[in-house]
Amino acid sequence: MSPSRFRAAAVLVAASLVLAACGGDEEPAPAPSPSPSPSPTQTTTAALTGEPTTDEEVLERPALAVKVENSPAARPQAGLAEADIVFEELVEGGITRFMALYNSTLPDAVGPIRSGRFVDAEVLPPFQAILGLSGAAPVVVEAIERAGITTVYDDGDGDPFYRESGRRAPHNLFADPADLIDAAADEVPPASPAFAYDTDLPEGAEGCPALPSPRRGPTSAPRSPAPAPAESPSCPGAGDAITIRMSGASVTGWEFDERTRTYIRSQNGEPFEDAGGDLIAADNVVVLGMRVGPGGGADPAGNPLTDTQVLGKGRGVVLRDGHWYAIRWEKADALSHFRLLDRSGRDFPLTPGRTWLHLAPAEALPEAPATTP
Repeated sequence: MSPSRFRAAAVLVAASLVLAACGGDEEPAPAPSPSPSPSPTQTTTAALTGEPTTDEEVLERPALAVKVENSPAARPQAGLAEADIVFEELVEGGITRFMALYNSTLPDAVGPIRSGRFVDAEVLPPFQAILGLSGAAPVVVEAIERAGITTVYDDGDGDPFYRESGRRAPHNLFADPADLIDAAADEVPPASPAFAYDTDLPEGAEGCPALPSPRRGPTSAPRSPAPAPAESPSCPGAGDAITIRMSGASVTGWEFDERTRTYIRSQNGEPFEDAGGDLIAADNVVVLGMRVGPGGGADPAGNPLTDTQVLGKGRGVVLRDGHWYAIRWEKADALSHFRLLDRSGRDFPLTPGRTWLHLAPAEALPEAPATTP
């Protein structure tokens, strides 16, 4: 036998002896696999605010819309401070009504709850939300049902609605939002985003020098702290405040608070507080100019129902982060969300947080105030 073949045979014999000593014909135990490192908690954004969240309950929760009264007898309202998105619309008599949408936070109570209007059938469908309301005129009920909206009406039997003592009817109907969601007969999908969000300031603010090009698209990063004055362009006065004359009887104001970096709401020149005494604040204030006038049908007093034409396109204003932006809006159909567009026709991003939108008469759309250099 050659030396090389002898060495190979010796190696084979030695290997056989080792295997026999370790248990004969048994297969060797496989090496243990390394334990996988625990993956970090996945963070995504709350659908209606664009803010980061890891709360699975929020991510799986449907959107809930509630019609809330805004006549003097209805104030102070409950639950508006916790709404993610609020639409303010004109109704009869020059007063306004809110459609408050909830997803990221559910307050203990919301109200006073009042009736629906035609505009609900064209604004609400893309949210695939549950709508809580006291009722509506028959023609409005038909429009809402044709739109396929899941509704929870007050049938007068109580649960999930209740009358709050100390308030006069009909300004005393309230509900727990969680109970409204539970009372929905239809299965409703989780809430989905309605707008683009970005923590970066967009270009084109009134009275501001040009900014570096912002990131494109939405972001899930946490909100940045307020920029230092040296890093933030100076826009003297333009984004500090806005006045929206919804009618001669209803004037909404918003004023920027540097400390909280939010806009604080007023009503007809007076502070606008919720039932707990807290001021109502918003991260974004959006005003959309559109045609508003008498529509079909009438309220119980015989007044023609107000019609707001939300389908189409028009001019608008956005206030965010202390800055004023002129935008355009469009809404192709009842199944589409409002699109907010910058001067280049791109989606205008809101800052993550709570948003109030005013469906205002076009002639009442505020113009940017003059700024001083």
